[in-house]
Amino acid sequence: MNVLLLGYDSTVFADAPTANDTKTRMTDYARCLDELAPGSTLTLISYTPRRVGGARKAAENLWFVPAYAPNPHLFLLSGWLQATRLPKHLRPDVVSSQSPFEDAVLGLFLSKRFKAKFEVQTHFGIASPYWVKEHAVINRLRIRLAQFCYGRADKIRVPSSWLKREISERLGIEDKKIRVVIIPSSFASSDFESESRSDSEQCHLPGDHQQYVLYIGSLIWQKNIPFLVDIMREICTQRPRVGFVIAGDGPEREWFEREVKRCRLGDQVHLLGKVPHRHIGDLFRRAAVLILPSYYEGLARVQLEAYAAGVPCVSTLVSGADDVILDGETGFIVEVDDLSTFVDRLIWLLDHPSEAREMGLKGKQYVLEKYAYGRAVGELVQGWVDLASQG
Repeated sequence: MNVLLLGYDSTVFADAPTANDTKTRMTDYARCLDELAPGSTLTLISYTPRRVGGARKAAENLWFVPAYAPNPHLFLLSGWLQATRLPKHLRPDVVSSQSPFEDAVLGLFLSKRFKAKFEVQTHFGIASPYWVKEHAVINRLRIRLAQFCYGRADKIRVPSSWLKREISERLGIEDKKIRVVIIPSSFASSDFESESRSDSEQCHLPGDHQQYVLYIGSLIWQKNIPFLVDIMREICTQRPRVGFVIAGDGPEREWFEREVKRCRLGDQVHLLGKVPHRHIGDLFRRAAVLILPSYYEGLARVQLEAYAAGVPCVSTLVSGADDVILDGETGFIVEVDDLSTFVDRLIWLLDHPSEAREMGLKGKQYVLEKYAYGRAVGELVQGWVDLASQG
């Protein structure tokens, strides 16, 4: 059998490895696919905004094919041209799109062309009213497009049970058509425990605070940055020995810095900007709690990494939260914008460090078992094999 993936991750054409190494995952998918269905192939056609040459054979049964276009909306055309030029031995039995939007339309057309099964992936809270609100007109149209593609797909893949429920209930999609499989993430506890690097190579937390609360993520609307500021203001007032470390950057940074200054939080709030992934473990080793105040997510990798380090989380009720966090046992889940409850849960963890540590360690055991990399790869690839065998 042959699997064709459609996506937008042009890092596969880069010579140097990236922090989120798609090439490694694709290689592991191809290897697993050959083990489950010998003789199978995996091809990724990915949009690229610049010309990077021709198709590349990354492994015996793995190909990366660039689809150049001046903007991603034209991927439908460039992707079609590349797919229809594939040699006969790579013609797909399964076509899988990275999103339910333009690439899903391409996937639908290609599945008809090749008489292949069609899988639509969705990796964020498309059914969330907050996502719709972000770009009201455009996103309402995109939901219609997604519903069109969902209705014609053979299978829909999502990273969390919450997102499965939301798509089924809000968008009227058959529950049995949706399967939950996370994107395999190669985090491990060893990534965050070792302090063998020299002192100059480590990332040191600023200030001299008794405890640190950590936020890792982009400073964008989706992450609900005003709510983050409200949380910091409340905690800094009630717990003056607590420091906040903000590791991230984005279009909301300037507003964030103004608010920190206006609220006079500068002594307790430290904005590091974007931190190289190799230093994330240094932040986790000193953190008491990780917070995620977002409006919507898919499944936040940073939560998995926090638990791999034994750090408990407080998160808003977004996609993935109730899959990763056992509410009240390994951390806390709070409704979006419920400031009082969020602050109460965070203060409880700060005031009960022994219990918080136990919650983090319990979460570590849970996450490392449930989201083991090899297991996730196997579940994802088995889904393609099962889909191809459907009548």
